[in-house]
Amino acid sequence: MIDGPSPIEPLLVEGPRVPMETLRPLVSFQRVLLLNGGPPSMVDLATGDIRRWENGPAVQVPCVSSPFELAAYARIQTQVLRDPRPSPVDLVLLSLAIGDLVVDVVETTARELEIRSGGRSRVMASSPIGGSSAIVIVIEPAMGQDVSEVKVSARNAETVEAIDTTVSIPGPVATLTIGGPSTAVTGRYGRRRLIPASVDVALRAEPIDQFRRVARKVWSVAGNLRKQR
Repeated sequence: MIDGPSPIEPLLVEGPRVPMETLRPLVSFQRVLLLNGGPPSMVDLATGDIRRWENGPAVQVPCVSSPFELAAYARIQTQVLRDPRPSPVDLVLLSLAIGDLVVDVVETTARELEIRSGGRSRVMASSPIGGSSAIVIVIEPAMGQDVSEVKVSARNAETVEAIDTTVSIPGPVATLTIGGPSTAVTGRYGRRRLIPASVDVALRAEPIDQFRRVARKVWSVAGNLRKQR
């Protein structure tokens, strides 16, 4: 018989690393933003539940989206809060990955708001970051069924003046990561934190049949996402 309390297994304290039916992981993200050609939804990876995205309640970021067709949307607008803690490195607020193209909206250590394409060396637009902690970022694919360009703009929530860049895209399918660098490229999720992140979309006036088919497969998408984690 061992006197005193038994030592606690560190892995049990840390919690499970992958979603399970009854246990909620402490170190793996739980939710995926589902953009399937309609209003944004949220997939809970632990339960498989899909519900309407709600602006207001805090979500864990970085929050990655499912791959989605850019041509389904006229506009995707997000609002993300900057981390008040000091950082010795530049912080990615939002990342859009399309094939081998990555567009990042970044808060720099010099308190600049930047839009970058293709890495740190390619700054497409920049301005002072402003006083509000909220940054509004808008993604606007070019009009038409065959999208060849996308415009990304960013501004401090306290002003209407924005910086923007328009880039040619290598394909129709994109992945969005809120609150961190693109998980589609890095495979990592960075420093997690809870923030209220807003997502609003404007759909195309006349969705094409392709997106109607995608919408009917929403539940299978949730299942596939769970299997990948």
